[in-house]
Amino acid sequence: MGRILAVLLVAVFLVASAAPAAHAGGHGPGRGVIGLVAFAIFAPFIIVGEVLAHTVPRVVVVAPAPVYYPPAPVYQAPPVYYSWIPNPPIPPPPAGPPPAPPA
Repeated sequence: MGRILAVLLVAVFLVASAAPAAHAGGHGPGRGVIGLVAFAIFAPFIIVGEVLAHTVPRVVVVAPAPVYYPPAPVYQAPPVYYSWIPNPPIPPPPAGPPPAPPA
């Protein structure tokens, strides 16, 4: 088990060390020089900014306390309640003519 792990570890290190260096785009040392010049130009600004950040007192801005107002009253008409009143039933038809008297 240990021997397999050692072989795998050696293989990983060999592959990692055989990786080619980063390709700079084929423009020779020009790109590296441009990077160093840019760092040389902007590094003093960064350093001065860091020094000023530690020497200039911080300005503390405190927000004013929020003012709360009660909500405006809501006016609305009182509710209207509808009730269903059923129609009266249809009266029965009138009775027929009275029976004839016995003769």
